[in-house]
Amino acid sequence: MNPRIAIIGAGPTGLSLAIMLQLRGHAPVLIERSASVEHLPAAHVINRRSMEILDEIGVAQRCIETMGDGLRFNRDKWQVTWCETLAGLEYGSLRTMAPGGAGLSAHSGANVAQNELSRLMLERFRGLGGEVRLGTTLVELDAGDGQVGYRVRASDGGEHREVADFLIGCDGAGSTVRRAIGVDMEGPRSLARFLTVYFRADLDRYVAHRRGPLCLMAGPQVRCTFISYDMHRLWAMLCSIGDHPIEAYDEAVALSLVRRAVGEPAQAIDLVGVGTWNMSAQVAAKYRKGSVFLAGDACHRFPPTGGLGMNTGIQDAHNLAWKLDFVLRGLAAPALLDTYESERRPIARANTDASVFNMRHLQRISEAIGFDTREPTPPLDPASPFETFPPDRLGLVGNTPEATRKRAAVKAAIDDQASHYGAAIGRDIGFSYAAAMPAAVIPDGSAPPSPDGIAFSPDAHPGARLPFFRLQDGLSVHAVIRRDRLTLLAFDPLWRSCQSPSVDVRLLGGDVAPPDEKGRAVLGIEADGAILVRPDGHVAWRTRRAPDDRVQDLSKVVQALNFT
Repeated sequence: MNPRIAIIGAGPTGLSLAIMLQLRGHAPVLIERSASVEHLPAAHVINRRSMEILDEIGVAQRCIETMGDGLRFNRDKWQVTWCETLAGLEYGSLRTMAPGGAGLSAHSGANVAQNELSRLMLERFRGLGGEVRLGTTLVELDAGDGQVGYRVRASDGGEHREVADFLIGCDGAGSTVRRAIGVDMEGPRSLARFLTVYFRADLDRYVAHRRGPLCLMAGPQVRCTFISYDMHRLWAMLCSIGDHPIEAYDEAVALSLVRRAVGEPAQAIDLVGVGTWNMSAQVAAKYRKGSVFLAGDACHRFPPTGGLGMNTGIQDAHNLAWKLDFVLRGLAAPALLDTYESERRPIARANTDASVFNMRHLQRISEAIGFDTREPTPPLDPASPFETFPPDRLGLVGNTPEATRKRAAVKAAIDDQASHYGAAIGRDIGFSYAAAMPAAVIPDGSAPPSPDGIAFSPDAHPGARLPFFRLQDGLSVHAVIRRDRLTLLAFDPLWRSCQSPSVDVRLLGGDVAPPDEKGRAVLGIEADGAILVRPDGHVAWRTRRAPDDRVQDLSKVVQALNFT
C-alpha cells in the first residue's frame, strides 16, 4: 500500500515530523539511508521552544532523564567559559540562560547530543507503531502538482517504486530531495572549513568548577571550542582547518590538537571519531515544489554560533505537521500549505543572519586579547608542535596599568556576548509569523514583537507563540491548546456559539481554570474578547472586544485563513 506521506531523512527534523503526524492519526513512512540514527553526536543545544515541542510529542522528559547530573540540575547557572587553554589562564565566563527566562516557558533548554535525541525520537516513533526503513536510499523522485512518485533502494540492493500524496525532504545539507526538485541555496556555501574531533577524556580537574557545556579556547597554541555532551567524559573539539586537506588530520594529529587545547601534553584521550564540515550561511530559494517540501538542514544551513540549526528544523516540522494534517483531513484548503514557506523561510533568514553575527561578534574577544582577527576563524596547522608559553605571554597577568586595562577590555567583550549565549529569548521563543501573503495569520493592528533577541516582552500578538502562563489550577495554558483543531480562548460564554468542526471553544474560567494575573495581562483582550490559536501554539487572530456577530465574524476569519 502506498503511503500518503513519505519523509526522507531520520534526523531530529524528520523524526519529529513523523511523530507529530503519527500522533495525528496518519501513518507516514520514514526513509533513512543510514543503517542507524546513532552517528557522531553533532548538535547538542535544545532551546526552550523546541523543548516545548518535544514535550508535546512525548520526548522532553526522556531528554531530561538522559542528561547527566551536571547538565540536568541548575541549568540557570550554566556558563560559557573563555580561557587560554583548559589548564591555562581563564579570561572570564558568561551565563548561558538569562535570569527570569524560566518564567517565559514551562521548560528550560537542554544539552543532549543529536544522536541521542534521534535515538529517543526513533524509540518514540516506533512505540507509536510508526514505520521506519533504515538502510534505504532515495534514488529517484518525480515531483508534480499531484502525487509524488519515487523509487528507493533497500540495503540488500532491491529497488521498488512508490507513490505518496506528499513527500518531505529532511535529508540534511546535501539533500537529495532538494537537488531532485531543482531548488538552489542562496548565500555563501562556505565561510570556513572545520574539523570536529570527538573524544572521551577525564577533564574534571579543568572543568569541575566550570558549570556549563562550552569552553572556548583563545591562546597562542589554539583557538577552538570544546563541547561537553554529558559534562563528564564525552567531548567534541571544533577548530578551523582552512585549506589543509582532511588527510593531514590523522589520529595522531587529532590527539595532538586536543592536548594542545587542554594544555597538557600527557592528557589521556580516547578518540571516538573525526569529521569535517563546511560552515555555511544558506537558505533555500524555495521550500516547496508541488507536493514535495523541504525542512531542516535540507533548506537552511547556519553557523553553529547560537545553536539554532537543529532547533529551526524541529520548528519547521512543527509548522508543517498540523498544516498537512488539516489538509489531509479536509479541515483546510490546500492553499494553507503555501503558508509553510511564507512563514518559515523568513525565520530561517533571520536565524542565519543572527548566527553569522554571533560568529563575527565573537572575534571581539580575540581582538581584546590581542590576536590578529583579519581571518575570523584562523586554521590550526596540523604540523605545529606542542608548545608551552609563560603565563604573561598575552599581557593579561599582573597589576600593571596595561594588564588591568586589557583584562577589563576582555571582560567587556565577553559580557557583550549576552545576545549570543542565553539572553536571546526573542529568537528562542519570541519569533513571530508576519501576516505576509499567503498567511495563516490575521493582524489586529497591534505592533509586532521587537526583533531584538534580548528585549523580548511576551504578547499574544497574531503570529506570535501564545505566551506561557499558568492557569489558576497550575496547568500551563499551552496544555489546553488543541493539536487537531483551532482553539478559541475566551472568557465570555457567548463565544460558545462559535463551536465548529474546526474550532474548539475553551472558556477560561469555564471549561478550564481562569488564567493567573500574568496571563490576563499578556492575552491583551477585554472580558468579551477572544484569541484564536493554531495547533502549533501560534496566535492566528485576536479581537480585543467581541464583534456584533461573533459567529459571522469568526466564520470570515476561518475562511480567510484557508480553513473550512
